[in-house]
Amino acid sequence: MSGGGEAWDVEYYEMESGRSPVFEWLQDMGEEDQALALGYIDQLARLGMEAKRPLVRQLEGKLYELRWKDRRSQRRVAYFAASGRRFVLVHGFTKKQQKTPKRELDTALKRMKDHERRSGRR
Repeated sequence: MSGGGEAWDVEYYEMESGRSPVFEWLQDMGEEDQALALGYIDQLARLGMEAKRPLVRQLEGKLYELRWKDRRSQRRVAYFAASGRRFVLVHGFTKKQQKTPKRELDTALKRMKDHERRSGRR
């Protein structure tokens, strides 16, 4: 499956300070876990909006999560689709319970709104 042609671009959300929380979260992983994570991110880019469960799941509104398991954990990256065939990765976390914790969802929503607010000024 190619997701309808050309791959989507993947952008890492940056805070006003220039920090990229998802990029930093990935950097903190071991080499093997990081390679696995980047493979799933690449798969999302190739599939685009054709990506379905169990790879992705809608969290709230236009916020989705990319889902995978490594040797020890359930990993998640919250993202949304932006104009120009782009996915913006806003929050990475390790899931430890059945339901997505409210704190993780709130962080992702806050970053999505911040990205939209700041990119709307350009």
